[in-house]
Amino acid sequence: MRKRVFISLLFFSISVVVLAQIFVILKYLEGEIYTIFDGIYWVIATITTVGFGDIVFKSTIGRIYTIFVMLYGVAFIFGFFFPYVVIPFAEKRLLFKLPEESSLKDHVIICGINRISKIVYLELKRIKRNCLLVDDDEEKVREALEEGFNAVISDYSLESFKKNNIEKAIAVILFEDAEKNLDILLTLKDYELDKYAVLNLPEYAKYLLMAGAKKVFLPKSLAGSQLAKFVSENIRGTVEAREITKGYGVAEICVSEFSKIRGESIGRIERNFDVKIVAVLKRGKVHFNPEKSLKVDVGDTIQVFGKMENIQRLFEEARGYF
Repeated sequence: MRKRVFISLLFFSISVVVLAQIFVILKYLEGEIYTIFDGIYWVIATITTVGFGDIVFKSTIGRIYTIFVMLYGVAFIFGFFFPYVVIPFAEKRLLFKLPEESSLKDHVIICGINRISKIVYLELKRIKRNCLLVDDDEEKVREALEEGFNAVISDYSLESFKKNNIEKAIAVILFEDAEKNLDILLTLKDYELDKYAVLNLPEYAKYLLMAGAKKVFLPKSLAGSQLAKFVSENIRGTVEAREITKGYGVAEICVSEFSKIRGESIGRIERNFDVKIVAVLKRGKVHFNPEKSLKVDVGDTIQVFGKMENIQRLFEEARGYF
């Protein structure tokens, strides 16, 4: 549809410029001087059959040209633009019924459609994870479908989630406002799957964690690819560590609600796992080379360096077992 509209507008613009140039030439032959802008003004006024009458041809050839431009305008607007662009666009908008259910399995349900949720969707698809975008805004769902995303319209009721195979989903990521996120978490409280929330207001994070969120992310410290990486790691049970030298690497590890290291100090973690914690992201603030006495808590992200097997062992403890 967008390609068709673009081609139509491009063709129309080129034809207007060509017809305007012919207008300038014909007027010059009548002994009058007009600019190309005057020509564009006359062509558009004539094509749209407005015809103010402030610029008219006196010669026979000029009047024949005027008749041609009027007929061309009528033919283009009613013979091409309306039937091939306007009407299909209107039908698609008015008659197309948005999907309400999906048959996906082993999928990640993403509630709320925005820029970051689309990035997360694409990142998860890149690593071969089935994804479904869900929203209660028809315009957002329609736009997502036009862009090629799997998307459905939903009122976030339990019945709606059941239509989208919540029983067979492996995770839910929430991108709505705090109140909607809380309602969704309470709706899905009986389902044992990982639930993640993205929140603009950090003061509501504790309520979402109490309602069942495994982790709450803050957009200020979040990139879509990082969130997708975190979800993927927890589904697989293995951390994505970047190897720096043989056998040693760097990884970012999030502390979950079920973590066995929550409340532990940086110094104790480093001793127990024989790693070096380079930085800690806590409530949107990054602590580089953190104090040994600093304690990690739910929602914190630690950047750690060490042997690959030690990093994996720390990841498993930080992730917890469900």
